[in-house]
Amino acid sequence: MSPPGPLRPTALQGLSLFRSFHHLVATNLDQRVLFDETAITVLLPVDRAWKQLGLTEKYLLSDAAGEALCEVMLSSILKGVHYFKDFSSKTKQYTSLSGETVRLHMEEGKLVFDDLGISMSMDERDILAANGVGHSLSSVPIPPSVKITPENLINATDSTDWLEILHKNNLMHVVSPSSNHTLLIPTDKAVRSSPVNPSLFIPYHIIPPQQNGSPQPDLLSLSSEKIHTLSGTRFQISQDYPDVYTLRMEGTNQTARVLDAGKTSTGAQVLLIDAVLWEVAPPGKWNWARPVAVIIFAVAVCVVSASGVRLAVRWWRRRREEKPLFVDQSVGEEEEEPLIHESV
Repeated sequence: MSPPGPLRPTALQGLSLFRSFHHLVATNLDQRVLFDETAITVLLPVDRAWKQLGLTEKYLLSDAAGEALCEVMLSSILKGVHYFKDFSSKTKQYTSLSGETVRLHMEEGKLVFDDLGISMSMDERDILAANGVGHSLSSVPIPPSVKITPENLINATDSTDWLEILHKNNLMHVVSPSSNHTLLIPTDKAVRSSPVNPSLFIPYHIIPPQQNGSPQPDLLSLSSEKIHTLSGTRFQISQDYPDVYTLRMEGTNQTARVLDAGKTSTGAQVLLIDAVLWEVAPPGKWNWARPVAVIIFAVAVCVVSASGVRLAVRWWRRRREEKPLFVDQSVGEEEEEPLIHESV
């Protein structure tokens, strides 16, 4: 029986770990992890776990992230060989290749990261390698040392207009590192093609935190709850197809498809959408502008009518004042009086 070779994603086990190996190469860690280090336990997130990160993964892969992705990868590689059976139900401390202390324990068949408060499945276990052992993870553990802000995720959407709009309207506090607002970011194309002034539709794209200050639940996991925006309107999110979600504003015909999503270090969510949300009334329903227009029109008609009546009255009065009440007929009578000749 031949000894195991280097850990690789093309083995019988590890078929769903291509993305993790890609990131090892992208961070120049492949040589160190696969060959140089000895006696290690590699915890690798499966492809689906990376995909679920969405905008967060895009940010980690960007130049702006610096060494953040490297920290994420090293924090899930433990010193020492630890098989699946070695993880106990009691919390134990392990040291990662990044030098950080990682506290782990098993609970109901899942590996729990105590410091992060999250549990993960390990469907592929004890993947043997020449320098240690590997296990798959159903999620990506991001260490506390890696800070991801709303602004990082907005930049990952490649939308350049939204931050400028927030800045012009003095709303940059919603993208501060500690902000727990949920943000709906339209694409630049959607913003530039919208006839509505951005200052008017901004409140439709910001969802405030919960009353206790914590971020709203993951919108992509909600199927029936209605979410309130700063504008006071509500919308509902539905899953039309696998990984295809649509936002529908209540009482309007406005919809937007979710193109991508990600979470910050505090758990706040940023979603990239393909349309600008704005409260446009559907056919057959009046919005506030139409009654106002009707009232203005009615007032204008009344003013014009009153002016016309006033002019007519003034004209009639003037005619009466100009017409004489009595006609002097004395001149006519003198002309018609017959001449009387005196007799001689």
